[in-house]
Amino acid sequence: MRLRLTAAVALGLLLGWAAAHVLSLQWWTLVPWGLAAAALGYRASRGTAVLAGALYGFVVCFVFTLATYGGAAPAITRVPFFTALGLVGALCGLLLALFGALLSDLSTRP
Repeated sequence: MRLRLTAAVALGLLLGWAAAHVLSLQWWTLVPWGLAAAALGYRASRGTAVLAGALYGFVVCFVFTLATYGGAAPAITRVPFFTALGLVGALCGLLLALFGALLSDLSTRP
């Protein structure tokens, strides 16, 4: 479980930062985020999938919004807003990781 949570944070940092630095943000830039969340839940218990997915979703959204912020006000003043977006990301990551765990359960049934 510890390895999966560490992977969730590392993957969230990497993908959030990478998406903030691509030349064109389109809807398809969300595809790697979703696939990573589902992969974190695959072959994991549901409890681990929930925790890893929520952690990953929060980190990826928080890092992305922080990295793309270009406003005049200091970024520290926007942390509550970034946190709210991170919580939305946590919900999405949680649901997609649960989907990955469900796929894993379905693939192991005879």
